[in-house]
Amino acid sequence: MIIHTKEDLFTGLRKTYLLGFPNVKPYSNATFEIKKLNTNDLIPSQKYYLKNKIQKLIELQNNLRLNIFDLDGYISFFDADLKKRMGLTPPFVEVENGKLVVLDGMHRVMLARLQDKPINCVVISNYDTNYLSYAKPNENGWEDVVGFEEKVPNGFKTREHRYGDDYRKYARTFALDGDVLIPREHSLKSKLYRELLAQDKER
Repeated sequence: MIIHTKEDLFTGLRKTYLLGFPNVKPYSNATFEIKKLNTNDLIPSQKYYLKNKIQKLIELQNNLRLNIFDLDGYISFFDADLKKRMGLTPPFVEVENGKLVVLDGMHRVMLARLQDKPINCVVISNYDTNYLSYAKPNENGWEDVVGFEEKVPNGFKTREHRYGDDYRKYARTFALDGDVLIPREHSLKSKLYRELLAQDKER
């Protein structure tokens, strides 16, 4: 396990680019701050969570002997199950129209919510709002969120999307040590998404 500082995290985040537009870096001039937040103050942009992912986080926290609610930077480590290097960060929260919207880290936030604990988050403001997240904030906040055991049922609408059918091109791709995002099974059903991921690996 490698421990990366807050400065390492912020430096990496400035290099974030869009999956379909690698020259677009919406965070290049952004402001980053790590804040301890109550989950009631956060608005999810995802309408589900997976209970097996919550259990995986609990096991990860126990195995790494750290408090994932109190990260003040990030860690990278090799995941034997996934057979790849992973990065574990505080959840990323974007300030959108004055609201704190969960961009990445839904399961970390959900675990904190289930345990009624606050959680350190990276609050991102002053980013390029010409390139908002492809997922809109949930209209009814946490009321729209449903828990499933291991996978999302066919036909379930996971998010409200911007940018029409090409919304996956606008996915943020983080330049950190280790993979931060693990594509979900339902996401990989998209031919466009698979093609974008393949092109990204070739860069």
